[in-house]
Parts: sequence; C-alpha cells; structure tokens
Amino acid sequence: EVLAIMGPSGCGKTTLLNLLGDRVGSKGVQGTIALNGHKMTKKSKRFIAYCTQDDIFFPHLTVKETLSYTARLRLPRELSRREKLKQVENTMALLNLTKCADTIIG
Repeated sequence: EVLAIMGPSGCGKTTLLNLLGDRVGSKGVQGTIALNGHKMTKKSKRFIAYCTQDDIFFPHLTVKETLSYTARLRLPRELSRREKLKQVENTMALLNLTKCADTIIG
C-alpha cells in the first residue's frame, strides 16, 4: 500500500513524516503515534518511509540498478544478494515500475 501526503510548501508535510519516522527528537513534541490502533514500536516504524524533496538518484543508472544499489546499502547484511534482489523486484512490482526497470533515470 502506498499513501501520498500532499499539500502546499510549508504546510508541515515533512514535519509530520519526520515525527512518524522518528527522525526528530521528541523535545517539545507531545502525543501518541499509533499504527492500526497500536502504539508505535521500533518494529512498526520500519513500515514508514519517505523520499526527501532532494533528488537522491543517480541519473546514469536504471530504475532497477538504483533500487539494487540502495538495497545493498540499506537492507540487513544477513540477507543474501538474491534475497535483496527479490525485494527489489517486489518493490518494483508494488510501485508498478517493472515495465521501466531498465529505463535510465536521468
């Protein structure tokens, strides 16, 4: 499932996502974050991610190469290269990117 948060510049989209993703300290912040009615845990925070406004893509790589590179850097070392590639393929399918897997991003 993919969710889009949209709004004009400066309305707090990034602040909300930073709080949900635990990317900011809790200083000055109060409240409870729940996921499907349950208090957020470190494990449940793994399901929250977002892309920053800054481009972090390599313009000379394809979609699949970019996702594979990121998977090798960010997924646990315990996963084999084959398991990481399977996750890349699953992600491309989920986001309907399979058809453009070999398209250069830039």
